[in-house]
Amino acid sequence: MMHGQSGMSMGVAMGPGMVLGLQESLDLTDGQITELETLRGTVRSTVQQHMMQGMQVMRAASDLLSSDSPDLDMMDPSGGGGTGG
Repeated sequence: MMHGQSGMSMGVAMGPGMVLGLQESLDLTDGQITELETLRGTVRSTVQQHMMQGMQVMRAASDLLSSDSPDLDMMDPSGGGGTGG
């Protein structure tokens, strides 16, 4: 059952790119389109940075766990980087 189009679909917010895909049906102005395109670029850049950080952490965790004697205390889920936090 669908309850309106509030920018949420199955609990996921629509990004600026998705909204731009609906620009004709939403009757967006040129200014709104420009603003969404700028926002889309910012979002892509930010997401890319977070993805790179996540990949680095995953690589470090893999290296740590692949060692001959992994120090599981270094895998602090709170992000403190070990027992010294």
